[in-house]
Amino acid sequence: MSTDMLSPVQWVVADTDTLIDGVRRYIDRHGLPAFLEEYYNLIGTRSEAVFTEDNVALARSLGLSIESAALLRTVPKQAVHKVLYWAKVTMDRKYLARFFADRRNMPELSDFQRLFLEWHFLAPLNYSWTLVREPRQMLVGWNDFGEFYGGDDFAMHTNLMGCTGVFALVGDGSAYLSHYDDDNLNPAQIVSLMDFLRRFPGAQVYTVGVHAEKIARVLYEQRGVRNILTHVKQEYRTTSYWVRFARKDGQLHASHCVLPVTEEYIGSTHYIEYGRWFIYGQFGKTLPKPDSEFVQTEYVPFDGG
Repeated sequence: MSTDMLSPVQWVVADTDTLIDGVRRYIDRHGLPAFLEEYYNLIGTRSEAVFTEDNVALARSLGLSIESAALLRTVPKQAVHKVLYWAKVTMDRKYLARFFADRRNMPELSDFQRLFLEWHFLAPLNYSWTLVREPRQMLVGWNDFGEFYGGDDFAMHTNLMGCTGVFALVGDGSAYLSHYDDDNLNPAQIVSLMDFLRRFPGAQVYTVGVHAEKIARVLYEQRGVRNILTHVKQEYRTTSYWVRFARKDGQLHASHCVLPVTEEYIGSTHYIEYGRWFIYGQFGKTLPKPDSEFVQTEYVPFDGG
């Protein structure tokens, strides 16, 4: 492979039909995970973009045209970003979110996989936001929280690597879920939980993640919280957990699925060479598994010992 210091990439204005048609064709030929990886390769945080005969049509549908398209060519990502019209990229991501949210497209996807893809393509650069869709489905992003009120069925999800998740449920079905970075316990997570407990006293609290016991101890000793159940994630940098808390017919179902991740994924979702957070990172690595592969999570009581 050769690396061009002067970018041969040019910006082209692809309309919505061209965008969706190119994405659909690529997925039909190579599959959804391959599309997510190519999107990351062409636009995301990897230091170089590799253009090949297989992805050049997809690249053009995303607005990138390259000279000598039939040849394998590696281009510094700074050069690619230099020609991108980010307002158009942001708009295209909204169209991609709409595409994946439509059940007529890729009917094999689960509702949660659709929710993840919609969340991913609507998310801001730091993925710090929460998406809620009917019927009462929620995906909580980084350094954020969400709540449901009342007794209807719901499902709340978040994806943890080194961060900590906290869930709380009260008798009427009202629920809270948060996801915060946590090497030193993010005070925002504790404040938001305590606000929920003030409004909904007597809730059962669940903590999950690498630091699940650490935050449970702070809540128990410093905030007087009882009724805490914990689940400690054993691996920090080798796996991520999709955590699900779902209420159906008045019963809570707590489950998770484990995904292996790589150092490249970690680099793309933390500080990177551009000096920014995330920037459309390698989230194909965290595409949720089918619902059938979620397993029950065993929580244990935390009694301050």
